[in-house]
Amino acid sequence: MHVGDALVQMLVQMKADTVFGVPGGQTLPLYDGIHNAKGKVRHIVMRAEKNAAYAAVAYARLTNRVGVCDATVGPGAAEFTAGLGEAFNSSTPIFALFSDLPLEWEHLRDRGNASQGFYQLEMVKPFTKWTGRITSQKALPDMIRNAFIKAVSGRPGPVALSIHEDVFKEAWSGDVPDMPDSLAAFPRYRSVAADAQIELALSILTAAEKPVMIVGGGAMLSQAEAEVTALAEALTIPVLQTFTGRGVIPDDHPLGIGMAGGIGTLSAKQLAEEADVVFLVGFKSGQNTTFTWQIPTSQQTVIHLDIDEEEIGRVFQADVGLVGDAKATLAKMLQLAAEKTLHRQYPERQAWIAEAKKNWDEYVQAEISAESEWLKPQQVLDVLNRIAQPDDILVCDASFSSGWGAVYFKHKAAGRRLLTPRGLAGLGFGLPAAIGAAAAGTRGEVYLLAGDGGFGYTVGELATLQAYGLKVNILVLDNRNWGWMEWLNKLNYDKEYFDLPAVDFAKVSAGFGLQGFRVKGKKQLAEALAETRKSTVSTVIHVDTTLWETPVLGFREAIGRRQNAPVKYM
Repeated sequence: MHVGDALVQMLVQMKADTVFGVPGGQTLPLYDGIHNAKGKVRHIVMRAEKNAAYAAVAYARLTNRVGVCDATVGPGAAEFTAGLGEAFNSSTPIFALFSDLPLEWEHLRDRGNASQGFYQLEMVKPFTKWTGRITSQKALPDMIRNAFIKAVSGRPGPVALSIHEDVFKEAWSGDVPDMPDSLAAFPRYRSVAADAQIELALSILTAAEKPVMIVGGGAMLSQAEAEVTALAEALTIPVLQTFTGRGVIPDDHPLGIGMAGGIGTLSAKQLAEEADVVFLVGFKSGQNTTFTWQIPTSQQTVIHLDIDEEEIGRVFQADVGLVGDAKATLAKMLQLAAEKTLHRQYPERQAWIAEAKKNWDEYVQAEISAESEWLKPQQVLDVLNRIAQPDDILVCDASFSSGWGAVYFKHKAAGRRLLTPRGLAGLGFGLPAAIGAAAAGTRGEVYLLAGDGGFGYTVGELATLQAYGLKVNILVLDNRNWGWMEWLNKLNYDKEYFDLPAVDFAKVSAGFGLQGFRVKGKKQLAEALAETRKSTVSTVIHVDTTLWETPVLGFREAIGRRQNAPVKYM
């Protein structure tokens, strides 16, 4: 038994039963340990280390357990950075394991004198909550325990641990200490904001004329869906959502307003602009949802609930700060509201919200009903909504795909049903994240929405789907262009030059031993989606779509005005 075996036994005890990674000579003890565990840990070999980290991110978000990924020394560790950045900025807990040079080669690390050597932990520190280096097997249990505690405590996030090759290969001495399975689950503990602050927040919300809630990823990490819905119902408050907060309330709920921000619904924009009180829940006041930090305005009263005290007041001055876990604090709010009999009807609020929802529904219906030579992405999502079931998951790649999915995909039940790369918003997230979602063992189907440019980043991971029998239903929106950049180019310089070469992704899918369709209309798309649901293998549906549609509200307004002034990034 070697150190790799001991490490795997610790993972087994913590029920960290799935690992995503790419092998290297220095990490062979891990792979040997997984093999010796005889099926207790599943290792999914990816085609790039960055993709392994993305898969671990998706796995963590859907299971509320730490995602685990591995990479070898040097280039493997360097490849991890984009995935770690996505996890760090989205507060997703993953455990990244690197191998490292033998200890006796430490003085040969500079400029790769020892092959593949460089200061890899220093490189990943900006993207992690904590990093550690194991120089002795005696330190392994405490370092593993500490890494997982760091990942799931307070505001969750990624951690990185490196093991020197010679330590990794050592024979293990003694027994493997116990590791509780609670170490890999999050939230670890649930703090509650002070009663006095909660009472103050309730008094403001009940006295408000037009309050809104803007719910972010912190509420989803806390699994606060029921509490958000109950408080919204108790006080008749519309629930606007961020990219990572989507699904906290079903879209057909009278108070569910969907996506808010520069990429969002017009109903959310209207309600946010007209509100007198804005209640931020688990939300870091990110650029998109705040319309590039224009909402909340200085005239609006702000209540901010977050587990991270540093977030409160960091971007917008908060009139009331609530430091605590979203689920626990909202539950306390509901309790105090009941005790003070604050529950009552707000007919004026109800009418205000209903009118905004009605206007948006009519707007969307007009969009999807309009005839066009090419399918519009809105129409693609409409067809998908008709076939998707409440438990189905939609994973989106970056850029317009994230916007189309976040705004137009219907959440038919509360819960995390949408995965987007909002930590770094990097292209190439989609397919590896969909692999992580499929590996998480969700009850429903896993769908992936990607553009032709973004899908090309990771198309090789189709081999991973085939190798492990994982099923993902993939929709590639082919506008034959780097869409976001072409829009900016058109609006700023009235030029178009970001064409992409034609690739038939249906044939590419078939080349990987999977199923493939190419469709050009709603009827063909519906038929292809029906076939994918019946299939037991992954499918790529190549959809020819129009370029000149966008989920970015500012782009729509600018193209409508045909303005010549420079256009901001969002």
